[in-house]
Amino acid sequence: MKEQTLYIDDMVCYRCVMAVERILEEADWRVLEIELGYVRTLSPADNAPLQGISDALRNVGLRLRQDGHNLVAQVKGVVIEYVYDDLATTDIPLSEIIVRQVELSYSYLSRHFSCSEKRTIEEFYQLHRIERAKRLLFQTNINIKAVAKRLKYKSPGHFSASFRKLTGETPSGFRAKGDYKPRPIDKL
Repeated sequence: MKEQTLYIDDMVCYRCVMAVERILEEADWRVLEIELGYVRTLSPADNAPLQGISDALRNVGLRLRQDGHNLVAQVKGVVIEYVYDDLATTDIPLSEIIVRQVELSYSYLSRHFSCSEKRTIEEFYQLHRIERAKRLLFQTNINIKAVAKRLKYKSPGHFSASFRKLTGETPSGFRAKGDYKPRPIDKL
């Protein structure tokens, strides 16, 4: 058996993690560690072919990255996990959390992300925050102050201003309208 790290594009949630784990186990690969964007494995043979795994991943909307590290997928995974984790700390800036997880300098990651995605990490983060805000406003009755807190805004006013800037409407106006169709988080 040979240890390998596989980098996988478009892993954005824990269902993706479960799908990757299932695909690898069905192909007799042993999963050592799995996170959004990559998996450390033991292959069943030293030169185990990756084509079957690549095809199976493609069938569930994921893509095996053949060129090694996928820093963009790792950064996206950290950002999405942070946005959807209500218990994540706000004592540590998101940039520091990204640096700790990916183990590269933020300036390097930021340049690489911007060149690859044609948007900044901050823009990606804000897009996901607002999408989650829309879901919370549409699917729950929690008040705007609680939504702001869950999304780690400094104040409800800051949340409302950001929401209005990015959507053109206030959070309460959006909620009152009541016509929202959730967007898949891997398509934002």
